[in-house]
Amino acid sequence: MSFAHKISRAISLRRTPIEVINWRRLYALPTRHGLMAGLAVFGVFAISVRVQNNMLLLLSVALFVIFLLSVIWSAINLDKLTSYYLEDKVALCGAPSQLAFCLDGKARLYDVAVTIGKVKQTTAIRTPHEMTFTPEQRGTHYPPPFLVETSFPFGLVRAWQWVTPPQIDVAPRPDFAHLASLMAGTPHLSGEEIDEEGQFNADSLESWVPGVPLSRISWKHYASKDRLLYKTGANLGQDLVKLHFDRLRHLAFEEALSVLCAGVLQASQQGFAFELQLPDSQNTLYQPQEIVTALRRLARCQAPSDSDTYEAAA
Repeated sequence: MSFAHKISRAISLRRTPIEVINWRRLYALPTRHGLMAGLAVFGVFAISVRVQNNMLLLLSVALFVIFLLSVIWSAINLDKLTSYYLEDKVALCGAPSQLAFCLDGKARLYDVAVTIGKVKQTTAIRTPHEMTFTPEQRGTHYPPPFLVETSFPFGLVRAWQWVTPPQIDVAPRPDFAHLASLMAGTPHLSGEEIDEEGQFNADSLESWVPGVPLSRISWKHYASKDRLLYKTGANLGQDLVKLHFDRLRHLAFEEALSVLCAGVLQASQQGFAFELQLPDSQNTLYQPQEIVTALRRLARCQAPSDSDTYEAAA
């Protein structure tokens, strides 16, 4: 990274993050060829003034206009450029997340390069890129900026800007160590496995095979017959995991959210539906595939007052 890029990045980090490029905030410097062209223009201008040659003077003015067009055209090439994510995603605090994004906002791009970390590559509209983001705090945060630059059209001027991807929700750091106390005894079967005569409904059960979610296993049948069967009928049932903030009021607020986050991840991975209760809302039932929505709620959860949080514990 050049010295000019380092200085501009430091300035960009101190200012409001730029999600959409505005030509008024672009950085621009002459390239090596631009400096040589500038010296040539200055030399032709000096000679034309010295010898009073109008043709040379006209040539120097034309070269200067070309140089100015390079600056303006480079700025127009990047103006209104923005980025968007290719998938709806929630990052985890303390864990590296791969963010896939594209550039958009224009019909075409000419000679534009993107630098992420130390990797520089040319890009076009809707060309996918990836960056690694490791957040350290829960909430909604901006990922680090990436560099967008161009030398279009004549290679005389390099224009660039540090662009920040849109904000992303960051869920709490999962705490699996304290999860066992919350999960103990919470799963229960909500479907019916027996018929009106009190017998197991064998028509809705089949031998379990690897790959079938554990939520569909008939645990009652396994306890009595020592066979792994899973439910296939209309009343296949579903294990439900209760993740309630009220059961964690003895912990600090952020610690409690970390335990709930670990519960959401584990329940979804094992194919369990889960009921999430936070202090700012009522109980909400989620299916395993709705993990992103649940993690987003944890990321945006606001801390209640101390009196409300620890009233039950007292």
